[in-house]
Amino acid sequence: MGPSLHYKKYKKDLKVENNNLSIRTLKNSARDQAKAVRQKIHGGASPLHYINLSKNLLSHLNTLNCKNKVVAGFWPLGSEVDVRIALSDLLRSGHATCLPAIEKKDQPLVFRQYDVGDELHTGMFGTKEPSVDAPHVTPDILLVPLLAFDESGHRLGYGGGYYDRTIEMLSKEKTLLTIGLAFSEQKVRNVPHTDHDIMLDYIVTELGLLGGKKQK
Repeated sequence: MGPSLHYKKYKKDLKVENNNLSIRTLKNSARDQAKAVRQKIHGGASPLHYINLSKNLLSHLNTLNCKNKVVAGFWPLGSEVDVRIALSDLLRSGHATCLPAIEKKDQPLVFRQYDVGDELHTGMFGTKEPSVDAPHVTPDILLVPLLAFDESGHRLGYGGGYYDRTIEMLSKEKTLLTIGLAFSEQKVRNVPHTDHDIMLDYIVTELGLLGGKKQK
């Protein structure tokens, strides 16, 4: 038996009978399952989930003594966890916020300043992005969407590699803090990964801190 994904609530496993399957095949199979599970979780989520997520994020940033930082969020797409309350709370707490944009396919993301109420435009892959006229900024903290995560901080993304390329680029320029935001029930036993996959520093959910390579 090869690697598996185990969901706390839905008890679903990704069963791999052939250990010779490539990691890409494993991840693609995991994505199909994780998307379905996240959709179910999203359908049962209430505003309280997102209020608690925001409270836990700001509490953790305070614990890390992060003040007046530039925080990159993301506009929720489909069944992604909704971080709009968190963006508003971050602004009220003295942080600056920005949103990612894709300017060139298969290149690192760029970040444009965002304030509550700013007009957003539809970008590549249906994402919502600030206007091309919005100032470009470099984030200190990167909030990352995901399909699934494990306790060690491995993240199952969408397969495009945009966040991995972005984290690699920004980490060469400055000390970057990476935080995955998710529903608690997106936590799995093991995310298929290689030794070269980038782990997130922390994973924050509506129940609190549930993973990350820096979690103690």
